Amino acid sequence: MTAEDIDHFADFTGDQFYAHTDPEAAAANPLFGGIVAHGYLVLSLAAGLFVQPDPGPVLANYGLENLRFLTPVFPGDALTVTLTCKQITPGSTRTTGRSGGTPRSRSRTARSRPGTTCSHSWLKTWPQ
Repeated sequence: MTAEDIDHFADFTGDQFYAHTDPEAAAANPLFGGIVAHGYLVLSLAAGLFVQPDPGPVLANYGLENLRFLTPVFPGDALTVTLTCKQITPGSTRTTGRSGGTPRSRSRTARSRPGTTCSHSWLKTWPQ
């Protein structure tokens, strides 16, 4: 995560919350202690780490109602994502006519310092 990533996201989305844009105010808040990344920037970067760019099955995430941001991400932190398949439900893929499955997974995003940054559930459907 870079300061430039955080600045770009704030400018691009219009989310100018002080914890992302005002170093003095962010440092004064003990919850943040400095500039932090937007939670949805972290979530988007995490999702991008396991989505393949080639045409294929659609990845849909669900479970945003269960999304939990647990610790802030600061400039200089590296992110890792652990995607764990919890269940595969057999099914068919309507667009291809081939059998497929729907795995339900849990994603945990962590920063380079100890601690989980956010957790969230994912749903992916693909032909077998």
